[in-house]
Amino acid sequence: MKKTITIDEKEIAFVANAMTPLLYKKWIGEDLLVIMPTLQNDPSATAEVFTKLAYVMAKQADPEVGDLEEWLEQFGIFSLYNALPQLTDMWNVENKTTVAPKKKAGKRKES
Repeated sequence: MKKTITIDEKEIAFVANAMTPLLYKKWIGEDLLVIMPTLQNDPSATAEVFTKLAYVMAKQADPEVGDLEEWLEQFGIFSLYNALPQLTDMWNVENKTTVAPKKKAGKRKES
């Protein structure tokens, strides 16, 4: 999924797809799929993780994006945080399963 979001009057393109977690690991050095479930237990880390995720999604859309610090410096203090709900929506859309479970929960085959 590709989406353009206006942040500080700049049009920033973001991409979220199956490559996003792999690129997060490559560019950030952390396993996003391990981190995401732990955010419920540590809400203080949420903003930092999504800031890094926003960077990865922007770099996916535009490989010419510089390093993380350089990219973040172009925004006001809270500007990127205002875009996080839209980025979270993108992430959630890309992570919904479209496959129905093969086994029904709670049903066991009798022997």
